[in-house]
Amino acid sequence: MTPEPTPAMPDLGALSGKDLEGLVARICSPYGNVVRVTVHGANPNATARSFALVDMSAVNEAERLAAAFRRPRMGSSVLLLLEPRNPS
Repeated sequence: MTPEPTPAMPDLGALSGKDLEGLVARICSPYGNVVRVTVHGANPNATARSFALVDMSAVNEAERLAAAFRRPRMGSSVLLLLEPRNPS
């Protein structure tokens, strides 16, 4: 059984970089062993989209994560775009 991806991230501006890395790691951990998460562009005032590079311990784990989120895989790493939560 494959876990369902989380539809949206919390407000990026409300989290520190380390908190955001931890959240991404927790969301990705059902797909395998997360080795490292590196978040880029998590500044809410940035014009570029924020993303996380998630390093998994094995290529097959990265393949599962990439398929679940429909994102590109590079070896054992997956690029995830971080979307701010839509206002309710």
